[in-house]
Amino acid sequence: MKSARGDVDGAIADLERAIAIGKAMKVPAESIAWTEWQLGAEYFAHGNLPAAESSFRRSLESYPNYYRALAGMAQLRAAQKNFDEAIVFYQKAIAILPMPEHAAALGEVFERVGKPEQARQQYDFVEYIGKLNGLNQALYNRELAYFYADHNIKAKEGLELAQRELDYRRDIYAYDVLAWNLYRNGKHDEASRAMEKALRLGTQDAKLYYHAGMIYHGIGELAKAKEFFKRALTANPHFHILFADHAAKTVKEIEAAEADVAAIPPQEG
Repeated sequence: MKSARGDVDGAIADLERAIAIGKAMKVPAESIAWTEWQLGAEYFAHGNLPAAESSFRRSLESYPNYYRALAGMAQLRAAQKNFDEAIVFYQKAIAILPMPEHAAALGEVFERVGKPEQARQQYDFVEYIGKLNGLNQALYNRELAYFYADHNIKAKEGLELAQRELDYRRDIYAYDVLAWNLYRNGKHDEASRAMEKALRLGTQDAKLYYHAGMIYHGIGELAKAKEFFKRALTANPHFHILFADHAAKTVKEIEAAEADVAAIPPQEG
């Protein structure tokens, strides 16, 4: 997809064209809904919330109760800090088809609103879905590896899953999930090398930028860390219900440290 190479406008134009062609050719409604959801996800990824909502609603009109569009609406409502509606949308999506990434996102909403028990239940459900059977374990390596790294738990297991995922698919997100899990395992130098491969296409993805910022922060390259945190927030200030605030906070901390250093008078002699 063009967005992987940083051509956001081209990716959006391609999706709009695909929707128009699909409707003209009377392709199945679910296929059109998928493309409309994908368009909404593209808009959301780049911070255009009104366009994202319009696309998600179009998807739900094309195929009522489409679980991906319901989850898209949930993510949108969480970004707008309308957490009650976000919870309802996520619960509807999960009731139709339980996806680990949606259960994890619902858990994060519960965590954000101070309901740790409900969050823990969703996090337990993520692992249950991901390990339900052998097929799920193969399908959801990436989702589970991200989940473990996002929540800084089961670091060794997360790294094993990420390494297995790289064996299956050597795309930029396989390198990203590996880098993120290497970071969580304290392997910061290895993480930075994997992150370079994840960023090699110029993909404008706030999640990638945030992970890069965390990794560079971990190896003490604070200027680079600040640059990537700012890129994440510029690409999409709502990119994650927990990490967007952390990115903004860390930028302020780095800038405060820089100001303190600048304020130290030069030594004479």
